[in-house]
Amino acid sequence: MNDHLSKPIDPDALFATLLRWAKPKARATSTPSPETPKAVAETPLPQVAGVNAADGLNRVAGNRKLYLNLLSQFATQQSDIALQVAGALDAGDRKLAERLAHTVKGVAGNLGITDVQSAAQKLEKAIREDHPDVPALLDQFAITVRVHVNSIRCALPDVSSGQAAPAISAPFNRERAARRSTACSPCSKPATATRRSLRGVAASRGRRGR
Repeated sequence: MNDHLSKPIDPDALFATLLRWAKPKARATSTPSPETPKAVAETPLPQVAGVNAADGLNRVAGNRKLYLNLLSQFATQQSDIALQVAGALDAGDRKLAERLAHTVKGVAGNLGITDVQSAAQKLEKAIREDHPDVPALLDQFAITVRVHVNSIRCALPDVSSGQAAPAISAPFNRERAARRSTACSPCSKPATATRRSLRGVAASRGRRGR
């Protein structure tokens, strides 16, 4: 190994590292690449509470359409991730639980969802070390994911309808975002329901351990 980059990958650091080790070769002149389509360049980028869009956008080379698609996938695919982790722990599969937390940590970091990244990192470490704080950290992880998933769901419909999303000038506030997300997403389960499910799993684990 000649070098190392930690995740989430910073594109500028990646290219700087490649240039440090790569040996450039002469190449024939090619036809210049076409300019970025106007529709892609002007894709509206809403401000989502708790999401560092500038950081996430930088990791996809400024492709707004791709970034919005990835945010949408995160809201769809990770909405029940806390229950998946709890299920793995309940089944005694700590490796799977750790891997699930690790995956969310990387995905959230690449998208600029730093609170989820941090919560997943703490949970992953606690699971790996079999720490007694795993239930509490899993509960906090579930709340953090739910708040951010609902924030994304609130913001993205404005993009699909072609309307500009309202600007969010105030700093991210978890309680305000939770209230807002409940109003925006009536079909989604509130965080309290998720907590009850997780506590049920924790109680089941406790009874089996006696």
